[in-house]
Formats: sequence, C-alpha cells, structure tokens
Amino acid sequence: MAAASSIRFIIMDSWLKMGRLASGKNVSACSPAENNENISDLVNTGQERQNKLVSEIVLPQERTTSKKKKYDELYLSFGFIPVGMAENPDGQCVICNKIMCNSSLMPAKLRRHLDTNHPQLKDKSLSFFESHKEVQKTGVAALYKYAKIDNENATEASFMLSYRIVRAGKSHTIAEDLIKPCMTEIVNCVLGEDTAKKITAVQCSNNVISDRIHKISDHIQDELICRLKNSNMFTIQLDESTDVAGLSILFVFVRYPFKGSIEEDLFLCAPLETNTTGEEIF
Repeated sequence: MAAASSIRFIIMDSWLKMGRLASGKNVSACSPAENNENISDLVNTGQERQNKLVSEIVLPQERTTSKKKKYDELYLSFGFIPVGMAENPDGQCVICNKIMCNSSLMPAKLRRHLDTNHPQLKDKSLSFFESHKEVQKTGVAALYKYAKIDNENATEASFMLSYRIVRAGKSHTIAEDLIKPCMTEIVNCVLGEDTAKKITAVQCSNNVISDRIHKISDHIQDELICRLKNSNMFTIQLDESTDVAGLSILFVFVRYPFKGSIEEDLFLCAPLETNTTGEEIF
C-alpha cells in the first residue's frame, strides 16, 4: 500500500514537471496511443525514481557486539582475579576489590590501575598477589557460610516464635510490638551489642507470623496424613460443640499406632451449616 502511494506521488510529480498542465494541453484530447505511451513513460520514470530512492536509503546496520575477552593467569601479576561468568568474566582487584568490566581486561588498563591506585605495590612479585588471592577466596567463602547460617537460624527462630504465639492464643502483633524489643534489650544487656544485632534479623511482623502459622499448619496436616497412610489401622471419634456465637462445630479425632505407642491428634475441625445430628454429619 505504501509502495503504491509512493508510485502515485512520483507519477504526479513527473506529470507536473513535464509541463502537461502548464502547457494547457488537454490530455483527454490525445489519441489512445499517445495516452498509453505517456502513461507508460510516467510509470517507467516513477519506477526508476523509486528504485533510486530505495537505493539511497541507508538501512540501519546490525548492532555489532564486542568480542568477549577471556581471563589470563598473567593478569594476577597486576592484582586481578576473575569474577562472574566463566565464559566472559570481569576482573576484581585483590587489594581494593574494585571490579573492572570484561572489556577492560587488557594488560595496559590493569597495569594503569595498579600504578595509579597502588603505586607502592607495582614492584611486588606474583607470590604476593597469590597470597592475597587466597585470602580473598577464604573471606568470600566464610562470609557466604556465616550469612547462610545466620539466615537459616533467623528463619528457624521466626517459626518457633510463631508456634509459641499460636499455642498461647495471642495476637500476631505481639511479636513485633513486645517480644522482639524485649529480646533485643535482654540480649544486649547480657551478651552485648554484636549479639543483639542478630535478633533484628528475625522477621516477626504481623504478615510474617501469619504466614509462618499457615505453613506450620500445612506441615502438621501433611505429616498426619502421611502417618495415617503408613499405619496399618486407625480409629476416628466424632464430637460436636458450640462456640460463643452459637455456631455448631464438628471435631474429628484420630488414634493410630506410631513408633510403639498410640497417638491421638485432631484430624478435622469444621463448622456445620445445619444441625448436629448424625444424618446431617454423615
């Protein structure tokens, strides 16, 4: 559609430039042969001009990606070790921990960094930077290990706190409003400020406590179902009760053997929409 419009525009432009309208000659008065010849000339002229315009259009070149550089062990003599992806790593200085992008992994740029930022180390041997490399790896591994352990301990403490709150029937906001501030002050007085900072990592907001309680409930339900499936036999006992609002509630208790003893758990607690008769329950 765009090409047809362009051809019509070019034909009209050529028509005006040929002076047909300026000369006052009536095209309709020409013979059919002359009309066909003129139209053919216009079409050919328009096609040539269109081809010329298309040939002059500069198409955007495809974006060329720079060639990725690989890490060379000689870069360690300038104090740089590889970090990031193994295929195209970046370089990290073992002295100041500055990271230089992959395109800067060239001896001239690495030496410039060493001479400019650490001029007192430019004459150091390779063994000096190798020792700093080992210290760097050990420090990163230890940091990851401690951070992982601290996060796991903080998450476990959050679940234990949520379990105690729901067992006591307290509001979920009590953890953030009362329990956590008290724990922080007590640990700060007894064990010091550094240990008290770990208490702040324990998440105990209202939403977190609610989420933890739901996850604990789902886990208990899955564990109970798994025990019943693995048990050879079990019995159930039904009971009904009424809450303070007058709503009838059905309780289902289950007894089953587990590790040489008889266990009893609450299997179901659900409201009854109608009466509590046996016919309505079953």
